[in-house]
Amino acid sequence: MSDICKRFAANKKGRDFYVGDIHGCFALLEKAMKEHGFDETRDRIFSVGDLVDRGDRSEDAIDWIKRPYFHAVRGNHEDMAIRAHTGNMDRENHIANGGAWIVGMTKEEQIEYSLAFQELPYMIEIEQVWGGLFGVVHAELMDGNWGITKEALIDKNHPRHKEAKQAVLWGRSKYNNLDDSLINGVHVLFVGHTTVDHVVRLGNVFFIDTGACFGGELTFF
Repeated sequence: MSDICKRFAANKKGRDFYVGDIHGCFALLEKAMKEHGFDETRDRIFSVGDLVDRGDRSEDAIDWIKRPYFHAVRGNHEDMAIRAHTGNMDRENHIANGGAWIVGMTKEEQIEYSLAFQELPYMIEIEQVWGGLFGVVHAELMDGNWGITKEALIDKNHPRHKEAKQAVLWGRSKYNNLDDSLINGVHVLFVGHTTVDHVVRLGNVFFIDTGACFGGELTFF
C-alpha cells in the first residue's frame, strides 16, 4: 500500500510542472512535455490523478507511474479501477465512465493495475525553494484544511476517515459554491476532477482539469 501523503523536497536543479486529468490522453502529455523542453533528468511532473478511462491509452498508466519524474495522486477513476477485479463495482456505470478498457481485461491483468494504483498516495506535498509548501489532491480537501484532511486519512479509525476520502476523491463543494476562501496548511493547492473550460482559481486553489479527454486542452504548467 502507498503512503497516504507523499512529501517531496524542493527541486533545486530543475522545474516542477502540474498536469490536469489525463484520462488516457498520454499523447497530449508527451506533446506538452516536448513543447516545454521537459528535461527528464531535472524536471518533475505532479499529476492531480485520473490517469485512466475515456482516452485511448489508459493501459499506459502503469508505465507512467513507474517513471522517476512522474508523480500522481489517486483519482476517483483509479479508485474504481482498483476495485474492478473484486466485483465490488457498478460495472455498467464504470463502462459508461470510460472503464471498458479494464473491465474487458482478465482478472489477472486487472489485479496488476489494481496493485499499481494502490501505490498512489491520496495527497502530495511539495516543498518550495522559498520555504512554502504546495499541495496536490484529486478533488478537494475536507473543511478546506490540509492538516485535518491528512490526519483523518492516515487514521482509518478516525471518525471522519470516510468523509476525508470522499472529499479528496469526489468532492466538488468548493467549486460548486464558488468558495474563494483560502485553504489552510499549504500555500497553493492543485486539484482536478471538476472539468473547467480554463484554469480556475478560487482562493489559493487551482482547478486544472480542462477536459483533455473531451476535446479540451491538457493543462500543463
